[in-house]
Amino acid sequence: MDEHHCTDDQLCERCYGQAVRAKDHQAGVIGQCWAERVCRGEFRAQAGWPENDPKTVAIARRLVRALARDPRLLDALARACTAGAAAWWRSRPAGYRVEHSAARAIWALETDEHEHERCMVVEGGERCPRAPEWLVRSEDAAWDDYAYVCDPHRELVAAPGHTVTSVEQGKGETA
Repeated sequence: MDEHHCTDDQLCERCYGQAVRAKDHQAGVIGQCWAERVCRGEFRAQAGWPENDPKTVAIARRLVRALARDPRLLDALARACTAGAAAWWRSRPAGYRVEHSAARAIWALETDEHEHERCMVVEGGERCPRAPEWLVRSEDAAWDDYAYVCDPHRELVAAPGHTVTSVEQGKGETA
């Protein structure tokens, strides 16, 4: 039987290596979730994730602190966390790529007799081919202030105070 003894806050090389292999992926997923939360705010206009910024690393250490007590392991998992966040940032969906107010300036709505059949958002000269899932109306519900949009374009079009109604269910909510 192995008489091996080390403590959680001071791992031997063998236990450190096993812990890194066991927890590295989990730390990366924590980083991906963190990046998605951050990207929902004002930071979304940033071109890249500040992977090696001291503030970023300090936050990552706090996020993975429950996974490790050994300082070396905590450092390794913080690096995996920021790497996971950076990887998510590089591959984030288009809706996360531009700050909301900046996004409003690069799209338009197109109305025609088929507005109930296709999303009304036009980006880069091309009308979205998806079916509309939401009816977005202005706060005052003016007859000409509405849009039928697909789910990916819902956040782009709906501003605070707009009423958003599911096309299928007729259920409304205020943006």
